[in-house]
Amino acid sequence: MKKNIFIDVTGLSYKHQSGVQNTLWGLFEASKDKEIQDLFNIYYYDCSGSFNKLIYNYSKKNYIIKYHFKNKLLSLIIKKLYDFGLIKFKLIKPKLFLNHVWNWGIKKKDNLNNSITIHDLFPIEYRDLYSNKMYKLTKKSINFAINNCSQIQCVSNYTRTQFLNYTLINPEKVTVVYPPINEYFLNEKIIDFSILSEYNLLKYNYLISIGYLDPRKNLKKQIEAFKKFITDNKTDLKYALTGFKNSFSNEILEILNDPILKDKVIFLGFVDIEKLKCLLTYSSALLYCSIAEGFGIPIIEGFACRTPVITSNTTSMKELGDNRAFLVDPNSVNDIYNSIVEVVENRNKVNFEENYRFASMFTYKNWFYGHFLKEKYSLPK
Repeated sequence: MKKNIFIDVTGLSYKHQSGVQNTLWGLFEASKDKEIQDLFNIYYYDCSGSFNKLIYNYSKKNYIIKYHFKNKLLSLIIKKLYDFGLIKFKLIKPKLFLNHVWNWGIKKKDNLNNSITIHDLFPIEYRDLYSNKMYKLTKKSINFAINNCSQIQCVSNYTRTQFLNYTLINPEKVTVVYPPINEYFLNEKIIDFSILSEYNLLKYNYLISIGYLDPRKNLKKQIEAFKKFITDNKTDLKYALTGFKNSFSNEILEILNDPILKDKVIFLGFVDIEKLKCLLTYSSALLYCSIAEGFGIPIIEGFACRTPVITSNTTSMKELGDNRAFLVDPNSVNDIYNSIVEVVENRNKVNFEENYRFASMFTYKNWFYGHFLKEKYSLPK
């Protein structure tokens, strides 16, 4: 008999704006697999007040949404009513096997086998980098995990260790399940590098960074290291930044007004996946030297694109990049600078095929198994 799984897809109303949303999409994409469909009945429920056309078109019968409005204000009101418990959402399907909750805005469901994925504890660890709202939401998700979940997944060994140290929960209850990358990055299809001309970039003549322009991503020190490199080496190498702006972005964008960096460091904004794969594939290296990461999906995307990766020797980045990437002290501009020199001069030092093999294990199906069929999950090594 098939087991029923409920997945709270409220977070998908935000689309692909962060790694957390991307990994939630991973559960949805994996559920399309016939082998998984033969094992489970999968239901998606949505408390966002919005309507997800992609899920509805794929699975009309299994997409449960109580209220939704095209008007964004009404959608927001509905979401707030859910968040404060003024509107109840009941799962009425029989023989519930597992209910996987969205990490924030959790709707309390007692007497159920609840599951949650903990991505990081950074709003608690780095209070100055996050809003009070994110701090409270993170605390809420941790308390829900402790008190209401029969299983808890963490996205890296680092995150698991932080979670266990903070909660003192029974370690047997908490497992590591590495997130997936979009499988488009693993597609061996030849990429048209003429896309580079759209951004005035040349093949293997630029560095790239991916992610939000915020302090945790450490872009300020990365830009300083790049400035030192182009000053010392009189090179025409460029540095491309991609991602969304946020409330912390202005400081980074102001740095780009430096005359030495003009036309050298370019902010591309959000880039769709087809273009991003091209930009990663033909870059000199991915520069991803964050202060801290719960996981670090761009690292695996870089490996999948057979691109050299420069990343931090801390938190989960060391876990993923050890013996695969150029590891640096994220607080040292000189350390980042020296790795830029090394990767530009010794690009072929990287074992690209081994890195690709490693990346190829970060699939949607493996991610799904880690949550709902643990005996079939294999942790990439």
